[in-house]
Amino acid sequence: MIKLKTIYSTKNDYYIVVIRNPKSKCYELHRSVWLSNLEDFDYLLKKCNPLFAFHNLSDVRYYARKIIAGEDF
Repeated sequence: MIKLKTIYSTKNDYYIVVIRNPKSKCYELHRSVWLSNLEDFDYLLKKCNPLFAFHNLSDVRYYARKIIAGEDF
């Protein structure tokens, strides 16, 4: 199961993280080539644009599993 605020490595040599935005009440999927870019969750919420944003946690977990498996969107 994909957990919130846990950084995962993908088969395509980059990293993803799923976080919940408290302002918009949605779940955001962020990705980066560098692990250090994903470690500061406050910075991600304030300054960065997510790869995907969903209102439903099951939807964002579905896409996160696909990305970890190597599928690219």
